[in-house]
Amino acid sequence: MCMKFLKTEWVVFGLLTTAIVALFFVLDILPQSPQALKDLAISYLVNGDLEKAKAEFAKITELSPNEKGVHLPLGLYYLDRGQYDEAKLELEKEIETDPNQFVAYHNLGRIYARRNNYKEAEKYFLKTVEINPDYILAHQDLVVLYFSQNKHPQAIAQLKELLRIQKPEAMHPQIIKILETYAKEAALQ
Repeated sequence: MCMKFLKTEWVVFGLLTTAIVALFFVLDILPQSPQALKDLAISYLVNGDLEKAKAEFAKITELSPNEKGVHLPLGLYYLDRGQYDEAKLELEKEIETDPNQFVAYHNLGRIYARRNNYKEAEKYFLKTVEINPDYILAHQDLVVLYFSQNKHPQAIAQLKELLRIQKPEAMHPQIIKILETYAKEAALQ
């Protein structure tokens, strides 16, 4: 009787093993959803494995050429590492796919600002706030951009917008210094 039980146990074990192998085989063959691939690619980026991330993003564009959110993570990754040309290309591709992707516009503005191309930076920051009028970071960048170029009326207009959407105590320290400067200048006049 003990021998029969062992044979049954081995048969069950064999069937389970076969089922598990078949499941992995099927999962490997079936295409994954773009979102699952995006999540995997982003996890590769977070772990610093750019090549694997790019491979996963390439799979997404093959499966779904107009998939939104494919180029933005790569653009931000490159931007974070100071690779501005690569970042710019990826962010521009994201905008082609999703013309309302305000984060891509904002980060293109940041690239141009870092390259001292203030006219282009302003254009992208303004496009950002056109799409999302309450996007604090773009307003802050516009304040700094205008202030650094002595465009005080534009800087003040952006400060007013910023005060509309954010409390002063929550603002970036650089913005608070600009506010203090304007308050001192106003008191002297």
